[in-house]
Amino acid sequence: MPEEVIEKDYFIELLLFYLNFVKSFSQKFIFRGGAALKKIYFPG
Repeated sequence: MPEEVIEKDYFIELLLFYLNFVKSFSQKFIFRGGAALKKIYFPG
């Protein structure tokens, strides 16, 4: 598996972890599955 894929997966997990602690965000958004998150573009 390419290093970029692992790094991107780690970053997405970290982002979701911290967004969970933002009440205004965690009370308004629900994520189903992970396909949409995989399509996020992170310039590198």
